[in-house]
Order: sequence, then C-alpha cells, then structure tokens
Amino acid sequence: MFDNADDPDILLNAWPGAATGSILITSRDSTAAFGTSAETIHVLPFDEETSITAFMKLVGRDPNSD
Repeated sequence: MFDNADDPDILLNAWPGAATGSILITSRDSTAAFGTSAETIHVLPFDEETSITAFMKLVGRDPNSD
C-alpha cells in the first residue's frame, strides 16, 4: 500500500516484479497518473454521515449509538 503517493517516480524502486497480486495506491492529487498500474478506480470522498459510520465500524462501535 502506498498512501498519498503523488509522485509516481518514488514508486519505481518499490514496485514489485511479480505479475500477480494487488497494490493499493492513494493520492489526493487528481492529476496523478501511475502508468504501471493495470486498473484504476476513482473513489470520491465520503460525506460526513458515511465517514462517521465507516469510522465507527472500524473501531468496533455501533454507528447508531450516541
């Protein structure tokens, strides 16, 4: 996983040589392009309600509790 990787050049030495597997790359730069990736998915930011629900589930709390 490469979090907030805005510069694809920093990934050149870390990119695996194997033909199988998955790599998750995140970037806040909408113009960042990673030519070595086979598939990209543009993910929009969560709205406030969705982000709270996701966070509560991640920490093992009921999102509907106070």
